Amino acid sequence: MTQRLRVLKILTLLGGATLVAGGGACALLYLLLPFLHRGPDLVATNVTIASLAALTLSLGFTLIYHARNSLRGRSSGLFVPPSPWRLALLFVFCLIVGQAMLSLSTSPVFTSLAFPPLHVLAAISPALAILAFVGRRTKAASWRTVSLEISHGSVLAPAAALAAEIVVLLVVGLVISFIVALSPGGIERLMELALNLQDPAWVEDPTNLAQLVLSPAVLTLIVVIFVIIAPL
Repeated sequence: MTQRLRVLKILTLLGGATLVAGGGACALLYLLLPFLHRGPDLVATNVTIASLAALTLSLGFTLIYHARNSLRGRSSGLFVPPSPWRLALLFVFCLIVGQAMLSLSTSPVFTSLAFPPLHVLAAISPALAILAFVGRRTKAASWRTVSLEISHGSVLAPAAALAAEIVVLLVVGLVISFIVALSPGGIERLMELALNLQDPAWVEDPTNLAQLVLSPAVLTLIVVIFVIIAPL
C-alpha cells in the first residue's frame, strides 16, 4: 500500500508539472496575443487564454508543492482560509473595475491585458468565499486535502465527464442515424440534411434550425445528452 501511495504521489507531481508547462504556454500567449492580433474578438480571446493560464498554473504549482511535501514526509496544516467577506469584497471590486474598464477604456491592447485578471478573480471569488465560509466553521480538513479535492473537481472530473459525454454523443448519434437510415426514405433524408448543413444560407435561417432541433431524432439526442448523461 505504501508503494502504491508513493506512485500516486509521483503521478500527482508529474501531473502538476504538466499543468504548469501548459499554463506557462498559455500565459506567454496571453502576454503576446494583444501585440500580434488586433481583431474585434481580442478581449474575449485573451480572457479565455488567461483563464486557462490561471487555472493550470495555480493548480499545477499547488499540486507540485503538496506532492513534494508529501514525498518528503511533511504534514499539512489545518485548512483555515481567509475571511469570506474579504473574498466577497474582492468580487465586488473586480466587478466594478472590470465593467468600468470595458466601458471607458479606448485601448484594446490595455483592456485585453488588464481585464482578464479581473475577470478571473471575479469568477473564482464567489466559489472561494463559499469554501472559506464552510472551511472556517468545520475545520475538518488540511490544506493538502482541500487542494487535491479542488484540483480533482476543477480538472480531472470535468475532463473525464467531457470525454464521456463526447463518446456517448457519438454513440447515440450513430444509433439514431442508423435507426433513421433503416426507416423508409431515411437515407435520402440524411443525405439531404448533410447537404443542407453545408449550405451557410440554410444554416443561418432560424426556421430551418428550429425544424431541425424539433425533429424527433434531434430531440431524442438532446434529451439523452442533457437530461440523462450530463447530470450523471
